Amino acid sequence: MVGNTKDGWANAQLLASLARLAPTAPTLWADDDALIDVDRLLFSIPSGARRGEISSAHSPLLAGQPPLDADCGVQIVEYATRLPFHPQRLHDCLEIFFDGIICARGRFWVASQPDQVLWLDAAGGAVRVSAAGKWLAAMSEREAEGECGERTAFAALRWDDRFADRDCSLMILVHGADPQRIRDTLDSAVLSGAELALQEKVWKTWNDPFGSWHEDPCDDHSDSDAQGAIDITIWKEGH
Repeated sequence: MVGNTKDGWANAQLLASLARLAPTAPTLWADDDALIDVDRLLFSIPSGARRGEISSAHSPLLAGQPPLDADCGVQIVEYATRLPFHPQRLHDCLEIFFDGIICARGRFWVASQPDQVLWLDAAGGAVRVSAAGKWLAAMSEREAEGECGERTAFAALRWDDRFADRDCSLMILVHGADPQRIRDTLDSAVLSGAELALQEKVWKTWNDPFGSWHEDPCDDHSDSDAQGAIDITIWKEGH
């Protein structure tokens, strides 16, 4: 449901954002004092809608086929690579998700933790990175049997001889930000050819800000009792 802000440009930007965040959600344009037909809205929800279903880190990031073109300065930026990020370089460039970003989310991996799926969620001047389980290649046979068939089938289609099912896939909704600058910044955090040639045991010796719970700026917020849980929140200055 969309309220009327009485500002045509703001309304257009809002609709462009909603069309990309929730393309299948029914919307209704109404004045502040108008009666809302809730039953009609609920009836308009398509049968394929999630309806409270909880997504996993491996669910489609662009469900509902949202428009991929730009509208009113609003645009979806997709970023995908099979290569791992360098942990420190990625941590240093996460502020790219502050300015001109409505929200961002997606899965990725860092070279220092090849078994761990990491999940990024950014909105409202904060970026959070949390643990999201193991990659299939790092699971025992019993653990893999417990995964849903959709995930294992999709992984089999994209299986890589070296990296298996590991990948980085981010969906970034921008308003006014430069998509190429975002891609270039993330590319700078991906391992170079020389770094890829190093043995994985070398990767694990690199400084890894994603190795434990903390908030940035990194001061007295670190929790030694977090038992290694990855839960990092980076705040935009002023929050």
